[in-house]
Amino acid sequence: MKILLIGSQGRLGYEILKICKTNKSAHALFNPPDFDITCKKSVFNKINKINPDIVINASGFTDVDLAEREPNKSYRVNRDGPGYLATACYETKSKLIHFSTDYVFNGKTNEPYSENDLISPLSVYGKSKAAGETKVRDRLSEHIIIRTSWLYSSHKNCFVHKIIKLANEQKTLQVVNDQYGCPTFSKDLADTVLIILNLIESKEIKWGTYHYCGKDPITWFQFALRIIELAKRYKTLKVNEILPISTKEYHSIVERPSYSVLNCSLIEKEFNIKRRPFQESLKEMVDQYFLNGKFNCH
Repeated sequence: MKILLIGSQGRLGYEILKICKTNKSAHALFNPPDFDITCKKSVFNKINKINPDIVINASGFTDVDLAEREPNKSYRVNRDGPGYLATACYETKSKLIHFSTDYVFNGKTNEPYSENDLISPLSVYGKSKAAGETKVRDRLSEHIIIRTSWLYSSHKNCFVHKIIKLANEQKTLQVVNDQYGCPTFSKDLADTVLIILNLIESKEIKWGTYHYCGKDPITWFQFALRIIELAKRYKTLKVNEILPISTKEYHSIVERPSYSVLNCSLIEKEFNIKRRPFQESLKEMVDQYFLNGKFNCH
């Protein structure tokens, strides 16, 4: 297959790039560093020139707080860009794998969200990603949209890196304890993409929207406790107190869903996906973080 990967410098794209490079079915991999997803002409020119079998869009405007201050940029990247990609893919008969977010839901429930549940995003980020989903669906039938949540990576700065850094600098940490979600290791999601790529190549694929995230819903506070526990195996940290706080006490400019757990039974059934417990995935990531010397970079 001829694969065009967009966004290889991000948390997810970096892992997908590694997998595609070692995947025997990826006969040709294109990873243009100058790809501007917000420029319609650039998108059409690149896709027409490469004529890929599959486009993987791992790019995105993912800074939730910054999106509130720069909504136009968020919509250009998260809505307009996927729309250009989907249209260009339609014209070249290419397939598209695109990623979305749990933030398309408002979190006002206590049951995991399925793919058919109504979306009602609260933030600019969530609204722009929801609009991007609509563009893809409207313009291209042969697509896979994967909604994921709380993505973390050993490659790119994320919540895990931030907690370890703060725990090394401060005696007391305060972490939100009334928002529930499922932390997702980018490597695990990339492994899922590989399975989907192989199914597309064998033409055994059911197009549409799917959910994929780590197993076991937890709060940010519970996530932080586990991160620090694992980090202490490598380093004596300064922190000696971790306090749970409410979302209201956090004073964010963004309204976030309080419960954004995703039901992943569909992707497990259709693609025979086996999800790992988040504790196992997180241990692997923290091990990579310290053993690769990345702690010194933050």
